[in-house]
Amino acid sequence: MKGKKLVVMIPCYNEEKTIKSVLINIKNLKSKNYEYYSLVIDDCSTDNSFKISSKYANYVYKLKNKVNLAKVVSFGLKKVIEKNPDIIVHIDADMQYDSKDIPKLLNLLAKKKSGLVIGVRKKNIGLVKKIGNFIFTTLTSLIIKKKLKDSQSGFRALNIELAKKIHITSKYTYTQEQIIRTNWLGYSIYEVPIKFKKRKHGKSRLISNIFVYGFNAFYDIIKLIIHSK
Repeated sequence: MKGKKLVVMIPCYNEEKTIKSVLINIKNLKSKNYEYYSLVIDDCSTDNSFKISSKYANYVYKLKNKVNLAKVVSFGLKKVIEKNPDIIVHIDADMQYDSKDIPKLLNLLAKKKSGLVIGVRKKNIGLVKKIGNFIFTTLTSLIIKKKLKDSQSGFRALNIELAKKIHITSKYTYTQEQIIRTNWLGYSIYEVPIKFKKRKHGKSRLISNIFVYGFNAFYDIIKLIIHSK
């Protein structure tokens, strides 16, 4: 008897030094309850990321024009849903998240039956990101009226039922919007501790400028709230 189909979605931009390891680690995950598939969304990488992904991933898509992370994830979720999985997992391509922690998210999701499970980082975040995470986690917690620990973690799991109902409209970052919409739809948000490593290669595509990130992320949240009324 086959297990549930699980697709791991991986946004990727110039991660040729790490994407192979991420994909191999996912492929090596063994479970009688799940069949693992990997799907990479390449955001116009200028290195060999797409070539490597095409060799090791089950599904690979390369965008024609470089966009921001929110649009990459939105596009990626549409492509994942087309594969009709039971479960969707988000993970980054830079090896900061450990693929071996995926079962932690899945176990909690299976126990709760539905909702959004977020991997909570505790170490190696960096002072600037830690401050930004505190601000936006506090803001998101106030909006959904539930105390969260890490609203900006990109390591997440959700079932297909919920994924089909969430439509990301933010133009900059998706992390807060996904949580807020999950809450508005009546689903619960759960958190579980995970490992988080220091980035060894490349640069963060999301926070090259903390002030630009903060302004755009805050604008996305305000716009989301206004349009919901």
